[in-house]
Amino acid sequence: MDGLAHLVDDTIHPLQPLIVLVALIGWVIAAISMIRSRLIHKEKYASPAFIVGLIIFVGVIGAEFAVYDFVIREALNDEIKPQLAGKIESVSVNGNPLDNSGPLITALREMHGTIGHHSHTTTRYRVVLTTSRGTLPLDLNRDSQDPHEYWVYYPSFHITKLKEVGHAFTDTLDGM
Repeated sequence: MDGLAHLVDDTIHPLQPLIVLVALIGWVIAAISMIRSRLIHKEKYASPAFIVGLIIFVGVIGAEFAVYDFVIREALNDEIKPQLAGKIESVSVNGNPLDNSGPLITALREMHGTIGHHSHTTTRYRVVLTTSRGTLPLDLNRDSQDPHEYWVYYPSFHITKLKEVGHAFTDTLDGM
């Protein structure tokens, strides 16, 4: 599955402009069809063009969500969690070794999703863990409302560079 997630991510990334264009075309078809059938022809029912346009739009958006969910789940289950479960040999933050890395490692092992709370990210930290299974690069972005909440990104996928894989809570990076 690891190879499939990377293949999907590498395939979808350059196609994003085309995918967005197809979704917009579906939306325009549905909108024009609805305007024509309701205002011009005074019809009560949706036209076939409206239904096709709506199916295209909803299908593309739904497929995007499914692909994002698949890649994030595979990144977590096949790459991030196995490395975090192994022996952590060293941790660096922005290229500097972190001496007391235990609380940060614990926070990363316990990371989870959160309910949206209308905040955004501020300061970015590049955390690199050297494990018995290789290196694990992660980007931790501090939350704008909670200084101990970090949005965790995984730069090995295009999708997880932009969409967080989880949230970790720690005060280890205070003052850095």
